[in-house]
Amino acid sequence: MHITVTFRNTEAEEWLKEYVDKKLSKLEKYIDKPVDANVTLSVEKFRNVAEIKLLAKGVNLNGREEA
Repeated sequence: MHITVTFRNTEAEEWLKEYVDKKLSKLEKYIDKPVDANVTLSVEKFRNVAEIKLLAKGVNLNGREEA
């Protein structure tokens, strides 16, 4: 699995990258390889936003969550 983590309007934290890798590695048993995951973590005013684009053979998944 190839994972790209991008930070916007916030400092890049190594522990966040490791957390994303750990969580996305659980998806490998459900999706055929090769898999590309693009994760964007950003801060917009008082909101934290996480976006993911998961590209696999025959499957394209997009997700967004705000807190």
